[in-house]
Parts: sequence; C-alpha cells; structure tokens
Amino acid sequence: YLMCKKILSISADRISKVEAGRQFDVDAVRDLMIHDIDIIASIVDCKVQRIAAVSNSTDLNDVFAIIQFKNDITANLNVNRFAFEKSRKLYVNTDEEAIHLDFIKRKIEFHRPCANKAWELKDKEDHIVGRKETIYFECDA
Repeated sequence: YLMCKKILSISADRISKVEAGRQFDVDAVRDLMIHDIDIIASIVDCKVQRIAAVSNSTDLNDVFAIIQFKNDITANLNVNRFAFEKSRKLYVNTDEEAIHLDFIKRKIEFHRPCANKAWELKDKEDHIVGRKETIYFECDA
C-alpha cells in the first residue's frame, strides 16, 4: 500500500510499563526500539543519512531518536521502559493521508483530509475537515 505513496515522515512509540519479573539484561534501544527501526527501515527502503538520539537515563531506558534517510524521509522514534501505560504505535504521514497503527489494539486508522464544502457558510473560515477510516487487523502471534 505504501509503495505508491510519497512518505513524508514516520513516528514510532514503543512504551512499556514496569512488569514484575521482567529481566533487563539489555537497554531499551536493543530490547524495544530495534523492532521499530526494523519496521521503518523496511518501509523506507533507503540508506540512512544521519542519526541523532538523546536519553534522560544513563542506562538508555528512555530514548528519543531521529533518523534522516537519504530520500528526505524523517523518522522519529521514542522508547520508554518505565511508563505507566503500554503503547506500541506507528504513525506514517504521506502527502495524501496520515496512517496511525496501534499494534496493541490491532487497529489501523487512515486520516484523509478533504475540503469542507460548507466553509463558505461559516464566515468564510478556511479550515479542513478530515475523514477517518478505521480497520482492525488480525495478527498471527
């Protein structure tokens, strides 16, 4: 589906909550963020031009990274291992739509802007109203 789209940017959030009995033998980048890097690299299919990352922790359990690809697509990755709520989301922004994937809820939302035909009646406000389509998907575990 994305092969024929002009991707502008991709963002990934992989947030984990503290789980009893969980072993932390590697940092969150190698444990969690690596999966989003793999997904994004397969979508973009282009060489990396530049990478930058910051962390609020010396053990790399809360990291934000930016990857700039040679085809001008930018990817933002956020990983946190000590949050209160678990989240696994991917956002793909194209020149035509925004695609939001929620891996936990197994849901994809397509947000497609369309011109509001009633804008002339509202004191000529220039605004966009979007259309949202939600698809739930099955995943083999």
